Amino acid sequence: MALHEWLGRRLDISVIIDPIPAATEYIDAGGLKFGVEYRELNAAIIDENFGDDPAKSAAVEVGKSAVNEVGRQSEVEGVAIHVFDSETNTEYLRLDAFPGIPHYHYIFPGSHHTIIHWDEIAQGSMIDQLPTFLEDHLEDMLLEVVPRERVSNYRMDEVRAALPQIYAAIDKAGLASQRNKVGELL
Repeated sequence: MALHEWLGRRLDISVIIDPIPAATEYIDAGGLKFGVEYRELNAAIIDENFGDDPAKSAAVEVGKSAVNEVGRQSEVEGVAIHVFDSETNTEYLRLDAFPGIPHYHYIFPGSHHTIIHWDEIAQGSMIDQLPTFLEDHLEDMLLEVVPRERVSNYRMDEVRAALPQIYAAIDKAGLASQRNKVGELL
C-alpha cells in the first residue's frame, strides 16, 4: 500500500470538482500544464456539481461539513494549483491552499483521488512551503499517479524555469494574505 493511501482519504473520481477555466490561469512547462485557480467551495457549488446523485451523497456531505467546520463559515476559498499532463490534459495533482483546511490530491484518472490533509503544525504553512513542494517533490509525487515512462518524458528543468511565472500567478490569484509571501521565498 502506498503511503498516500494509508494517510489520505480515498474518494471516487466522480467526486471531484473540475477547475473553472475562467478563474484559472494556465502555464505550460516541460510537458506539464499548471492551472492556478482562485477557488470557492460552498454548499451551492457542491450541489451544482453533484446534484441529487445518491451515489455521491456521502462525499457531498463530507465536503459540506468540511466547509462548515472551517471557522464555522459557509464558504471556503483560496488558491488551487492543478497539475495536468499538457498533452492529454489529464489532471494528476491538485494543491488546495485553503485557509484552515489546506490539503492536496493525488488523482488517479478514471478511478479515484486521495486527499491528504496538510499538517500546518508539523509542516508549516502550505503557502510558505509551496516553493519547496513544487521544486523538490513534484516529480516524486507525479510518480505516484503517472506511469514512470510518462514522467521520464516531463522536462523538470523547464518546469523549474517556469516556477517564477507560476509563483506570479499564485500571487495574482491571491494565495497569500500578504501578497508577496511566495515572492519573498524566491
